[in-house]
Amino acid sequence: MGDVWTWIISFLILITLVGFIVYQLICLADLEFDYINPYDSASRINFVVLPEFFLQGFLCFFYLVTGHWFMALLGVPYLYYNFQLYSKRQHLVDVTEIFNLLDWEKKKRLFKLAYMILTLFLTIFCFFINNLVSLPFTRPGHIEILLAFKNKFPNFKCDFKKLPYSKQMTKSWTNKGAMSFDGVVFDSETSVVTELNLGGACLSGTLSASSSLFRFHHLRYLDLLTTTLTPSHPSSNLANSQT
Repeated sequence: MGDVWTWIISFLILITLVGFIVYQLICLADLEFDYINPYDSASRINFVVLPEFFLQGFLCFFYLVTGHWFMALLGVPYLYYNFQLYSKRQHLVDVTEIFNLLDWEKKKRLFKLAYMILTLFLTIFCFFINNLVSLPFTRPGHIEILLAFKNKFPNFKCDFKKLPYSKQMTKSWTNKGAMSFDGVVFDSETSVVTELNLGGACLSGTLSASSSLFRFHHLRYLDLLTTTLTPSHPSSNLANSQT
């Protein structure tokens, strides 16, 4: 989940940087077509130059502290170029030279814009790849066991007065994927069922030694509190799970 927030934050920062650069290009275009005078154009551009520099530097630092080395290295050329401009006092637009350097100022910002858009697409790509990798994929056998459990122990109408937090969890279980199995935890590496959190699930039925529940050999946690499942006879299998 932490990586997801990393990509979301970096996406928002990149969108802001793209906005700064596009704003500067609009100011230069307005000057080129005589919509504003050189003084107004230069002052508007200079107003967002330093925020752009600082925000891009923060983005590189953010990638470093979150361990995304490739993205941090990708931002180094941009950061170095900004640092060179700042150290030579060339980062601000000179109102007396803006007309003579109009083409260069536009090309410089178009290059920056292309660089930022490339980084933005990489961020979106990494975000989706991270989400796909983090999704658990169930084993077909475990899906069958879960669906057999659902059919064996049907839901009854929840009494919300007695159990305000009750929910018909197994009602949403389908064979479409792991995300549909509410209350089920899968191991991220082996994709086996490791936890069943069915407390307040509004289930009814009789547990037997041959129940599909006992086919989860990797089950480490089992919560059947406030359900009406009754054992047909004492079973040692329940002793291996935490209730």
